[in-house]
Amino acid sequence: MIIRTVLDMDSPMVDVVVQDPELTLPNAYDSDVEISPLLDESEQSAEEGTVTINTADFVSDSKYYLKWSKNYKEACKLIYDKNSKLEDFQKAEQLLLTESQSGNVLATHDLGKLYSTDKLGEKDLEKSQRYYSEALKGFLEVEPTESKLKSYVQYRIGKMYCYGLGTEQDYLQAFDWFLKSARENNKFAQFSLANLYYYGNGVEKDLSQAFLWYQKSASQGQPYASYAVAQMYSKGEYVAKDDDTAQQFYKQALSGFLNLERKEQADDNLFYKIGMMYKNGLGTDIDVSKAIKYFQRSADNKWSSYQLGKLYLFGADGLEKDKEKAVRWLTKSAEDGNEYAQKLLDNMEQFENVVLANTVFGLFVNLSRCIEDDYMQKNKLSRRTVDRKLRQMILKKKQELGVKEENNITMQ
Repeated sequence: MIIRTVLDMDSPMVDVVVQDPELTLPNAYDSDVEISPLLDESEQSAEEGTVTINTADFVSDSKYYLKWSKNYKEACKLIYDKNSKLEDFQKAEQLLLTESQSGNVLATHDLGKLYSTDKLGEKDLEKSQRYYSEALKGFLEVEPTESKLKSYVQYRIGKMYCYGLGTEQDYLQAFDWFLKSARENNKFAQFSLANLYYYGNGVEKDLSQAFLWYQKSASQGQPYASYAVAQMYSKGEYVAKDDDTAQQFYKQALSGFLNLERKEQADDNLFYKIGMMYKNGLGTDIDVSKAIKYFQRSADNKWSSYQLGKLYLFGADGLEKDKEKAVRWLTKSAEDGNEYAQKLLDNMEQFENVVLANTVFGLFVNLSRCIEDDYMQKNKLSRRTVDRKLRQMILKKKQELGVKEENNITMQ
């Protein structure tokens, strides 16, 4: 908003252009960075088999099989428990090794995932790829003869090609496997397939197909798909821009995300996303305190620490500015590789000066308005006094001349 005040002979106001007191920042700093949806966001830490697969375990004629065994479930619980320590991860590793050695492909796959993290110490990417490669071999071997879990296995194969897990990254292969699974109504594959269409990976970019598969997945309760549909309505991508419909889908997504949190299936990326929804009022009312809570829970995510830094630097409704906290969170984000946080730190003095200038100008504008209102009020009273005296003089003159007063003339 720009306010212009003008000084002339009849007004006490000063000629100056004033920026809105709300700080205006370069787009790179002011925009709320939205992490592009990962193709496996649908899974997070849930491991679909332990949560959504309610069917008998599959065992093939080969040495490979799929089994949600007691050991496997216990290992997953330890790995994804936020309170787990090194000894817990080591116990999970031994449980998975036992299962993997017997041919359980699920355990072999999760060993690959475990070694790709620092939960056991330093990452071991070579060992990770070795187990991933063995898992992919197992999935490919059981898929042709599997019946009840066929679409699930196809989805897992698609993910491995999509991310290059145990193989070279191959979006074309990923697309083929996701499509097979999606046609069998696997909601995770539908979401992943929609992402390929949306970003144009392995297939020509096609927003109509992306929207179609996002909707199919969302209708089955996949919250990330609901979030994607909401974004398309919010941005007017393929569909007409419709904020009300977007809010409905954001609400569905938030409900699903919070449900994942209750089941202890949320990670830092999901906490960041929930924080952004509360910060921006997506599917809910704006709630800065809740946003901060989720950003703090996911502070290892460089975007969460960045948002905390911004909130404390510029303040928000119900939150006072705190330069010390702002610097601490922005520094953490910058150290984690966030260039936006570093630029904000480098230009903090400049931005603070802008804030100060805008605040001063804002106060000046309000003062100018008060002066103008007072001036206009006094001017109005003065004119009324002059008009009354003039009418009295005219009436007196008419009386001296013997002119009769008309009935419609009234004294002011």
